[in-house]
Amino acid sequence: MATTTTSILSKVAILLQDDYTRWSEVELLDWLNDGQREITLHKPNACIKQAPVVLIAGARQTLPADGVMMNRVLRNSNGSTVTLVSQQLLDLQVPDWYTTQKSTNQVKHYCYSPYEPTVFYVYPASVGGNSVVVNYFALPANVTLGAVINIDDIYVPALINYIAFRAYSKDMEYAEQASVAQNYYQLMIAQLSSKSTGETVGNVNTHTKNDPSIP
Repeated sequence: MATTTTSILSKVAILLQDDYTRWSEVELLDWLNDGQREITLHKPNACIKQAPVVLIAGARQTLPADGVMMNRVLRNSNGSTVTLVSQQLLDLQVPDWYTTQKSTNQVKHYCYSPYEPTVFYVYPASVGGNSVVVNYFALPANVTLGAVINIDDIYVPALINYIAFRAYSKDMEYAEQASVAQNYYQLMIAQLSSKSTGETVGNVNTHTKNDPSIP
């Protein structure tokens, strides 16, 4: 993430053939911020963060305030790894695991459900105060003129197309403008879909999971 808002808006101005007259720079910046969030709606990993999460007492924990979805718990902050386990398995084998706290600051396992995307559970239940390092998908914060965007630079073309979509949507009462706006939106969606395809092809896990050379 090194591209600035000024750089993006200057490209948008060229695309719109407008020198911030019909569409002001402040207006375009608002749409840029909306575009960051729109892109993460389709591609949550456009804004991914890693941060320590200080645990509260108990098993149920939450992501940082800007978190929208868990990726994974990596490790205890002091270094030891944490593994993902089935919540159903814990329920069967340790029925009281939600409330039984251990006199340790080590988390061994965690559970997660996408139906509760900002919540995860740790085992053993924390006594409070210890922390784990978490990878999570974040909601991009608003950026100001001249600041660096909060999503990966690879999404800049899609972001430009989203801003153009919003700009032409300003005159949606004209059929021609409405058509142009929708074309820019569909182009953004196509770019994000291409990114998803590339991620699938380039996923090292799918390449190695059946590799007989790996023990």
